[in-house]
Amino acid sequence: MQLKGIIHRCSLLVLALLVGVSLSGCVTYTLNNMAKAKKGIDKYYLTIEQQRYDDALNFYSPRYFESSSIDTLRAMLDNVKTIAGQHEDHQLVQWRAAFSNKNDSAIQLLYRVTYSHGQTLESLLVSPKGKIHGHEIRFIDEFGNEMKLMEI
Repeated sequence: MQLKGIIHRCSLLVLALLVGVSLSGCVTYTLNNMAKAKKGIDKYYLTIEQQRYDDALNFYSPRYFESSSIDTLRAMLDNVKTIAGQHEDHQLVQWRAAFSNKNDSAIQLLYRVTYSHGQTLESLLVSPKGKIHGHEIRFIDEFGNEMKLMEI
């Protein structure tokens, strides 16, 4: 009887260790992807800050352009500049993993971006390589009201 109990406890311990190792690998993979995605978006915002909007288009993935044209995106970036002003700063507020499998992973990043005329909340769906699959920009006016400027 005691031997069965010991074997059962050992089996549970081995199972717990295997699950722990598996989850830690998942967490490490996700954290690495988040760091890579953030690095790509930091470069994107530097490009926006330098008002190199045509260069900023290169950060958007072919997947993004399945639902929008380059001309439409360029016009939206101009619209953001007109309403929000010049980019001054950006701060990562929140992130989460959004993937269906290891080969099709993405990270959703939420930024609070300060422009010369106010702030925006920007949600970006980003590949680990820093390519933008989706982008939503909401302008927050001085009264705290939100206005959607861009969503694709």
